[in-house]
Amino acid sequence: VRRIGVEVLGLKLIAFGVWSALLYRHFSLTPDFAQYQQAWFLIAHGHLNPYDTVGNFTFWQNHAEFIMWPLALLYWVFPHGVLLLWLQDAGVVGAELVAFLWLCEIAQRYRPGPDARWLAGAGLLLLAINPWSWWAVSFDFHAECLAVLFIALLAWDLANGRRRAWVWVVPLLACGDVAGTYVFGLGLGLLIASRGARRRGAVMACLGVAAVLLISAI
Repeated sequence: VRRIGVEVLGLKLIAFGVWSALLYRHFSLTPDFAQYQQAWFLIAHGHLNPYDTVGNFTFWQNHAEFIMWPLALLYWVFPHGVLLLWLQDAGVVGAELVAFLWLCEIAQRYRPGPDARWLAGAGLLLLAINPWSWWAVSFDFHAECLAVLFIALLAWDLANGRRRAWVWVVPLLACGDVAGTYVFGLGLGLLIASRGARRRGAVMACLGVAAVLLISAI
């Protein structure tokens, strides 16, 4: 089931990529996409404090999505705006893959045997047919489509007690103030669900709140 799931989600990523290319070629994108593509292009060409001529503000003031600065390096790998759409495709499907593999682990641990296969298969079906994932990657670019991958990796690693978990906090918060609410929510979940993880949950929740308040203040 795990192998089939990886293959199914791989096909979904290809389908997303084709859909994104069609939207890009047919100019079926919103002004928001223009803002991100403009900033991506300008940062790649050395304008490290780009001005958004669509929204009339300095780009970093748009939710403080500093993830665009490292993403700008990829411009020189493939200098086409559709790459931004493909990156968010990879973010959404990557998060689904993490969720599926995590589900396989849980099912195998607590319901070994046929039950585990049925549970994992049901989870895969829900991930594969979810129509809202298609809506999330259509007509626009949003840093939240990258943040959802980082929050999934963070939650998975925290649940398994991996020390590398905290590494995901940096790119996650770089996705902006909305991603800060994800960090707060995950921290709150740890506080409620696990006595052994309450300290980590408190730190995580405080980080999320602090990030949102700081971004709002500046």
